[in-house]
Amino acid sequence: MGNSLDSLDWKLLLELAANCRITYSELGELFELPATTVWRRIKKMIKSGVIASFEIAVGPDYDASKELTFFLNTMNSCSNDELISKIRDYPGTAAVSHIINSRSIVTMEYIEQSQIPEYYEFISQLKGVSSVDMYKSKQFHWWDDRPKVEPKYTGLELEVINCLLENPRKPVEEVADCLKMKLKKIRSILDGLITSRRVWFKVRWNPNTELSHAIIMRLSLSNIHSDHTSIIDWISGNLSDVFLTKYPIESENEIFAWFNIEKISDSLEIRKFLLEHMEIDSVEVLYFPHHVKKPRYGTRLLRKIVEDYLNS
Repeated sequence: MGNSLDSLDWKLLLELAANCRITYSELGELFELPATTVWRRIKKMIKSGVIASFEIAVGPDYDASKELTFFLNTMNSCSNDELISKIRDYPGTAAVSHIINSRSIVTMEYIEQSQIPEYYEFISQLKGVSSVDMYKSKQFHWWDDRPKVEPKYTGLELEVINCLLENPRKPVEEVADCLKMKLKKIRSILDGLITSRRVWFKVRWNPNTELSHAIIMRLSLSNIHSDHTSIIDWISGNLSDVFLTKYPIESENEIFAWFNIEKISDSLEIRKFLLEHMEIDSVEVLYFPHHVKKPRYGTRLLRKIVEDYLNS
């Protein structure tokens, strides 16, 4: 496999990106595979560098911004209240957790990439901070007017988080054993953290991972009365190596697009470009025709692939 993905690898990677704590058995049931096959593929992706790391992200979900999560180790002589006060007063701070074992969790919002080193420098130079670990958190979108509320964590919740920092995929049985707590209690705490979106688990992949020839995306339009022809013409004029179609032809709010790309970062850039410039609710990776090279009759072949996929 080297540093490239086939269609099954890609599907496994997307599931891990949504929740890296999903088990091999759960992934196997999802794709009708033996758990050992899933394990071998994930292990190979880790060894080849496709999967860079598994991560735990802590903090609230905010609309229209990205987040950074900092884990701070502080000196025993440091005044926690004074340190937290300074961080909370800094522009961009979204939340600061309680301290546990000389460690605190800070969530900061950023819009521009240039803000990241500024935030890191500010926190790392604070008096009393001995070390800082920084993680980029997954971006979420709320579609309601939910207020930005600083997350609250109980002492037990923070102990569970602390136990998972080094290995977010640590089995819940090991967490329970580590904390000398009942398995049922640990499961309940984790479920509460995840469903309330105060914690989520993800995978960081290598953006230079090679993809196989092409990728197909399903575009869900915000406005069902949009002119499909003008949208297709606009995408074709702004993105190279692209074929688009509707399926079925009478579809009111969906377009399928075939993009020829070379690595994961290309697909992320395309997705970002479409969401920023068009009235699109979502962009979904539908199918990965890794066995098909660039088609001569792109639209006709794309429609056939989509038809076969949806009817399978």
